[in-house]
This record gives sequence, C-alpha cells and structure tokens, in this order.
Amino acid sequence: MVGGINQEWNILDDVSHNHVEQLDPQLDGEDMGELEYVKQFNRLNCPIVIDPEDSTFEHIRLHAHLRQRLADSTIEKNLGYARFMENHPMPVDFRNPCYENFMGHMDYREEVENATPSALKNEWKAMLMFLRAWGIEKQWNGYKSPFYATNQEIILPYPETVHNFFHYKYSNDKYETKLYQYIFFIGFFFGVRPPSELCNMTIDNIRINKNGKGMITVIEAKKHGRKRTLVPEKYLLSSKVHKSLKNWMEHWRPLVADEDEKILFLTTEGKPFTPRYMGKKFREHGKKVWEHYHPYIMRHWCATARMIEWNYNIHRVSNWLGHSSINTTTKYVHVAQEYYEQDQGSWLKRALKSPRKNVGEESIVSTLKINRTPKPALLNTFSPVGESGLVGIRTSFISC
Repeated sequence: MVGGINQEWNILDDVSHNHVEQLDPQLDGEDMGELEYVKQFNRLNCPIVIDPEDSTFEHIRLHAHLRQRLADSTIEKNLGYARFMENHPMPVDFRNPCYENFMGHMDYREEVENATPSALKNEWKAMLMFLRAWGIEKQWNGYKSPFYATNQEIILPYPETVHNFFHYKYSNDKYETKLYQYIFFIGFFFGVRPPSELCNMTIDNIRINKNGKGMITVIEAKKHGRKRTLVPEKYLLSSKVHKSLKNWMEHWRPLVADEDEKILFLTTEGKPFTPRYMGKKFREHGKKVWEHYHPYIMRHWCATARMIEWNYNIHRVSNWLGHSSINTTTKYVHVAQEYYEQDQGSWLKRALKSPRKNVGEESIVSTLKINRTPKPALLNTFSPVGESGLVGIRTSFISC
C-alpha cells in the first residue's frame, strides 16, 4: 500500500471477496452494513494509491468514495460493470491491469457480441475508476477511448402508454402495486435521475402549502449532493384524483413507514431502496408495461414533454432537469419537434387521462446527436406551441 495503513484495509478483506462474486444487483443486509461501514472511514486513513495485486473491489469502492469523491450511485454502477467484465468469457484481469487485456475484452464485446457504443463507454468509465485507484491512469492516457457513441437512439412512449404505467397491476400485494405506480408517476412527470435521485427523496424535501401548491428539493447524488428546487404543477403535488405526492404521503407510505423514517419511497418491508435494487425493479416492472422500457426513459420523456409544454423554453427545461450545460438540453429540441408533429397536444395532461383511441403508434424513434451543438443564433428561433400545432421552427436546425 502507498500512503495508508494496511490494517485499516484488511478489516474489509473477509467480506470483500464475497462482494466481488455477487452478481445479483440487489444489496442484501450484509452488503448494506458493509457500505455503511465504508462510509465511516476517514480520508486520513485512505491510501492515495492502491496496489492492484492486494486490492479488492471493496477497497476500490472506498477509494472511489473518499479519494475520487464519486457519488455512491456512480460507484455502484461502475462496480457492476467491473463484475461483469471480470466474469466475462473474455475476462478483464483486475489483479494485473493491462491495456492489451482490456482491449481484448472490448474487441470481443464489440465484434462478437455486438455490444452498443453506450455499453462499451460505460465499461471504459468503470475501468477508469480502477485506474485512478491504482495510480496508473496517466499510463493509459495515450490510449484514447474509441467507445464514445456519436448517436444515441431513443425510443419514447406516447402519453397513452405512459398513462398505463400509473395503473398497471405490478403485484398481488396492493401496497407494492401502488408503490411502483407512484414511483413511475414521479419518474415520468418530475424527470429526476433514476434511480439515485428517487432513492434520496425524503418527506422533508417536500413542502406543500394549504392551497396545494409548493416545492421540492432534489438531492443530486450525481453531483455530490448538490440541491435543486422544483416548483411542480399543483396536480403533481396535491391532486386527490392522481398519483400526487400528497396522496402517497398521507394514504400509502404510512402503511410501512416507521415514525423516524424520512425516506419517501420504501420497500414492502419498510426499508429504503438502494439504487441498484430500485434500478432492478424499474427494469423488471417497466418492461411489463412497455417492452422498450429502461429507467432513463422517464427522464428523456419528461424532458421532451416539458419542452413541448413550455414552448421550447430551453433554460427552463435545463433548470428543471439540473443539466450542467445548456447544450445537453438543446439535444431534446428536435426530438420534441418530431413528437409534436406525430401527435399534438399537451403531453403531460394526456398522460394523466384515459388513453385516446385514435393513436395508432405506441412510440416513435428519435436519434439524438450527442456531439452536435446547435449554433447559439438558432436557440431563439422558436414560436410558441399551442394546442393546434407548432409554428416557425427552423428546418435547418431540426435536420441536424
């Protein structure tokens, strides 16, 4: 070890090897205790650099948390990809990190398994977390990642399909069914990052006034606990007929919550979700409603629907979603335009109501140009969107 004391790390050895072999994305009680134990460590006891031959995945987790200051959800995601790479038919050797070995795995994934650029990109990011912990990231700097996608295909559901997420029977257990109906409702309408921001929501973050209006404070795990404030529509906060937050907190959450528990969404056992477990349940239940579902679809859908609802006010949408760069938000402009041409009207309100019978398609496919940034002059070329249609969008921008 460099810059730390071996004894501080060896305490975790007995549990870390089992954790490395754990392939199921749900953390059990032992793992949760282990994660809480990791959080108790002080940076003064954390090595600056770890020896690959002696380190475990638990050591990498600790280093990423204390030294790299990554969010817990990011660490869990990267460790999941690392476990996949380690147990792959063309495995990555994490005891003897070698670029040629890693590239052999990536070539196999791309050429034999036809892995998508996005999947390869995520595996590359996971590897970078390990390289930083081992102190050899600079040795790999000469190898530029070829795995970054230039296009991302997004398939989004129409409002009528989104409506079905809020009424599907997910379980014979009534609380469990309501739990996921409400979680999907908040996911699609609020567009918070799934699952990390949903897991972090607490009842103290929600303020509802007597008139039914209010605001929500979102804790951004991806950005190390930074906060942003949302002022949602009244029907999302306090409606008596929709899956509003007030309905959830007054009628369903008390069925399993202890008095001292603050987390907003709790499992059937009354325990907080871990990001990995919530992500797993999202995929499991979401595909029952819509075959193309994956958790981030909810955030994409919200961005698109609110772009339409708010007359292409890019800055307002950007603030709502918590984007660091306005360029991230502008990528949704032509997606929203394509949707509106296909099916006009208020997407948010339609998702609340019963499905319309005159909608033939259940989804459309849009391609986001990930690395393409529109010229600033084009950002103000939009006319307001009304119920009757979309007027005055520059075709030169939409085609890019």
